[in-house]
Amino acid sequence: MSELLGISEGLAMLIVWAVYTSFTFYGGSRGVIITDTIMFFIFMLVLLSLPVWADPVVIGLVCGLIAIWIGSSVTKVTDEEKAYRENLFKRVPMDEYTDVQEVKKTLMFPKVTIGVSLVVILLMIFAYAIPYARLLH
Repeated sequence: MSELLGISEGLAMLIVWAVYTSFTFYGGSRGVIITDTIMFFIFMLVLLSLPVWADPVVIGLVCGLIAIWIGSSVTKVTDEEKAYRENLFKRVPMDEYTDVQEVKKTLMFPKVTIGVSLVVILLMIFAYAIPYARLLH
């Protein structure tokens, strides 16, 4: 963008951040602004000064795991939440209107989604991040 418009890289990053923030505000996701802004600056830091192995995929994975660990350690599940979760896993009684084949297809999609997500993650690591790191060395 800086080469295309003939502006400095710092100004280009500021423009990208402003546009991204305005789209987020327009979408009604004001609560996401802080975390997205932090991730934007982490990605810019990665692009400007960190080594290749600190790819945004790796940084995102590490940040996500840290967030899960912090969230799990500072909060406790209440009895009401436990009861609600147990109620989610109760089977719905079958009746004459329930199509068993449709229920089986519906229950299959979460498994397929998880599988596809894992394949995409592995492809990004092994087909993009690792070859790109090797290319730069």
